[in-house]
Amino acid sequence: MNIDVILATRGRPENVRVLLDQLRLQARAPDNVIVVGTEPGDLPRIASVQDDLSVYELISPRPGLTSQRNYGVQAARRTSSPDAWITKIIVFFDDDFRPAADWLQRCEALFAADPQVLAVTGMVIMDGARASFAITEDQASDLLAARPAADQIGHSKWKQGLYGCNMAVRAKIFDRCAFDENLPLYGWLEDTDFSGQIRKFSDIHRASDLIGVHLGSKSGRVSGYKYGYSQISNPLYLARKGTVTLRQCAYFCTRALASNALRSIQEHPMIDYRGRLAGNLAALADLIVGSMHPTKIMSFHS
Repeated sequence: MNIDVILATRGRPENVRVLLDQLRLQARAPDNVIVVGTEPGDLPRIASVQDDLSVYELISPRPGLTSQRNYGVQAARRTSSPDAWITKIIVFFDDDFRPAADWLQRCEALFAADPQVLAVTGMVIMDGARASFAITEDQASDLLAARPAADQIGHSKWKQGLYGCNMAVRAKIFDRCAFDENLPLYGWLEDTDFSGQIRKFSDIHRASDLIGVHLGSKSGRVSGYKYGYSQISNPLYLARKGTVTLRQCAYFCTRALASNALRSIQEHPMIDYRGRLAGNLAALADLIVGSMHPTKIMSFHS
């Protein structure tokens, strides 16, 4: 059983370098690491790790999380024989995710022990992406060092779906699924859509012993206005597509509007909540006139 790790990145080469250094220290090393950037400046200098890891650095012809991940999957397929593809595991880490040293080892053991598991997400013990401020590298190291060791492999069906910062799937899933490139740039809810595709033929699982920390780096993000537009346009698009329910769609949209309206009262030093709210309202205006679509953000200048 081979494991390929795919890292889609933009504007954060130092984050990638740190993650590559951590992958060197995994109890079970990845067979390949595929780093997919949008331009050469996205990619780190990997001379210090190249002897220890098989690293491929690629430039996607289209920028955007979903496009870059699909490009990485295509590269993984090209380097695999048909037989190896069936048994291969593909792991997706965000460039600011910091896995425990046994993440890949436990992941391999889980898939080997239960052939019915096709897709699994790990347990994020601290998530800076869901907070106003990012977690530092030192804080992440301390959190992982302090975690209790898991005694055994454990996983269960998970209603919430895969979390894109740390998820693993059997490669053969990509014979039936792909990341939706109509969710451009940051790809808001791309993991929710991917989970919805998988649920049509398999359960999603979460493993409590696949532990990591998501820094939630605030650099390399799209503008507040574009992100705010995506917060409304993407769930509505996915509801029409059928990979999220109307109830989920309503939750995503109302949560975004309420949160951005409340937090835009006072300016935040790191997050443009006022821009997000303006993007929310622009998407609703486009919905009324029938011109709303997730790809429209590609034409925005702000």
